Amino acid sequence: AAGPAPAVLVLGGARGEAFDPLLAACDLILVLAPAGGDEALATLAVAGLGPLARRAVACTVTFGPAGRALAAAGLGVSPALRRALSAAPEAAR
Repeated sequence: AAGPAPAVLVLGGARGEAFDPLLAACDLILVLAPAGGDEALATLAVAGLGPLARRAVACTVTFGPAGRALAAAGLGVSPALRRALSAAPEAAR
């Protein structure tokens, strides 16, 4: 149990119904999409959250090879991802 500390849940690909209760407990839901990618996909992902979408925001992030490897391995947060995450609460307002 993390207590009052921030928690992160990362999903990739299609979201199963089992994740809805976990997402419902989140204060903010971020949908991260690669910069230069199809922005409609991020918009569709937010819309697909249904009633949870009111707490969701789509952000773009640019990963270099090292940042992509760190994120994929769950070993660290790249500067690009850190910038996207720090800007997300402002975008959600």
